[in-house]
Amino acid sequence: MRFPIEDDVEYNTIAGYVLEELKHLPDVGESFSRNGWTFEIVDLDGRRIDKLLVSSQQQDAE
Repeated sequence: MRFPIEDDVEYNTIAGYVLEELKHLPDVGESFSRNGWTFEIVDLDGRRIDKLLVSSQQQDAE
């Protein structure tokens, strides 16, 4: 399975993608879904997303 990334992106990391989508610094445990994927914030290091769990909603449905 591949994660769909747009060609004209303004970020270099998956954490940058999350920040761009949410428009705020998330809390630990916060999650959201986009394009068939679920993103959950597992750990923060100050104002930096340290750990992120990304799972396919297709996989979750099985």
